[in-house]
Amino acid sequence: MEASATQDVCTFEEPGSFLAHLQGALHARTRADWLAWLQDGLQNILPHHALIVAWGDFKTGVIAYDVITSHPGVWADELPPDVIEPLVQTLHGQWLASGRDPVAIDSRLLRSVGSAFFNHSPYALVHGVQDHRSRYDCIYTFVGTQALADSACAQRLRLVMPFVDTGFRQLADGPQLAQA
Repeated sequence: MEASATQDVCTFEEPGSFLAHLQGALHARTRADWLAWLQDGLQNILPHHALIVAWGDFKTGVIAYDVITSHPGVWADELPPDVIEPLVQTLHGQWLASGRDPVAIDSRLLRSVGSAFFNHSPYALVHGVQDHRSRYDCIYTFVGTQALADSACAQRLRLVMPFVDTGFRQLADGPQLAQA
């Protein structure tokens, strides 16, 4: 899920294919499909190396999470359960503090919580969905280059969130590690 080395701002040069890229999320049904979409369909819109998804009742700490990356053996091992829970709580808190708007976070602020995971990527861009019916939140954290700190990426994430959320909820496989 690496962005081009020359890509230092969040840009999308083919506006006519924007929707075509997003629709790929709606067709992904497996973890492999989702990873392919993240690498191909979403990479030009939001350059990133990994995606951390967390959902549940953050107030009570009953949350589940998934780490999606093209390097699962390296990345997932760096986020054991005793690290991921405080990390996603911190990310959720940052999202709430932003008024539930997309928020870019300098990963140096997360290294104490997120271990060595953020040594690979200097920024995280967090946005989520609040489900008023279930009273659960779901946050999506894109981890990557400084391009994620660009305000255009935050605006773009706001636009693509329905596709990201719907696509992720359709996955039938993959780890869903719950904290009870």
